[in-house]
Amino acid sequence: ETLRNYAMFGRTPSDPPLTLEEFVTRFVHPQDRPDVEERLRVSLGTGQPLRALCRIRRQNDGQCRWLEIAGTFEPHPASMPQRLIGVLRDATDMKQREEALRDRNETLRLAMRGGRMGTWVRHLSDDTIEWSRELEELVGVPHGAFGSTEASFFEFVHPEDRAVISARVRRAISERTDY
Repeated sequence: ETLRNYAMFGRTPSDPPLTLEEFVTRFVHPQDRPDVEERLRVSLGTGQPLRALCRIRRQNDGQCRWLEIAGTFEPHPASMPQRLIGVLRDATDMKQREEALRDRNETLRLAMRGGRMGTWVRHLSDDTIEWSRELEELVGVPHGAFGSTEASFFEFVHPEDRAVISARVRRAISERTDY
């Protein structure tokens, strides 16, 4: 255990070494234990690397932190592996950013729905067009049924407007401007 690991777990160097069983039972959040235990079982049984993301409760202050684990059990010729060699990373900031992004996306989704707006993205790398659920609803297309092509888009454009819009799109793409 390194000083950084002691800090992640809210432990001190004077604490006794942390066993795998103690890690799972004392530190891993109860809702995450089944997944961590299964990943440990598979890694121990197959020799595959261990990868897990779980919440832990720190020993000194009870604070919940997210922990990313990556490691391999060191084989032992006569018995079960004796130690796990790997890295631990405090992933709390990453998980908090993910949650904040989910919250912002949900707020945007609700605003778009309330304002009867939708969005689309044109991927120039493969010339596909992606519509949001809200845009599909606005034009009456079942979710996932939009054809993802320019031709599919132009089916929703009035025939008299197609040439003008097509020219503006081509010019915007070639000049890298908005349209």
